[in-house]
Amino acid sequence: MDVVQEQIPAVDFVHKYENVFAFNKTFLTQVDALAVKCNYVGYFDKHVTHPPTGLLPLPGKSTSADRGCDLWDIIFEAALIVNPAFNIYCIFDTYPVLCDVLGFPGSFEQIQLAPLYFNREDVKKAIHAPVEVNWTECSVIDVFPKGDGSIPSALSVLPNVIEKSNRTVIIHGLADFILIGRG
Repeated sequence: MDVVQEQIPAVDFVHKYENVFAFNKTFLTQVDALAVKCNYVGYFDKHVTHPPTGLLPLPGKSTSADRGCDLWDIIFEAALIVNPAFNIYCIFDTYPVLCDVLGFPGSFEQIQLAPLYFNREDVKKAIHAPVEVNWTECSVIDVFPKGDGSIPSALSVLPNVIEKSNRTVIIHGLADFILIGRG
């Protein structure tokens, strides 16, 4: 998990939406103390500046959370206790879990539909997909077994699209706990 994208902004995100997460003060005090211990507090204000002063320093030993600093997972597990329908893609979701014909996205696979839309034989035939293959939105097979050597789209394709178009709109779901807006 990317420490800059998910770990560092996680506690600030929780504080921004305290009324949605509904954590008690004891838990909030614990995650605040961990954020300080892990060098996450004030990171963006200090290091994400314009003009940039250089590469972003890591708050720990690598781009992954150091031992004891996986705040994102701590928060996620606590959120599921408070709200078993917690959705990492839209933190405002509660019961009843809305039906999704794809069986996803969310914090967990949905089982309300059987079969899922893309597992229906008539749909597979209509889109010329192999009937014998079981459709899933997220594969358990590593689709990049040797890593993804692509240049990030923000550094390659996106600047060109923005430069050549007067109609570029970049939208972000601010209620998303996976792609945190400040991460």
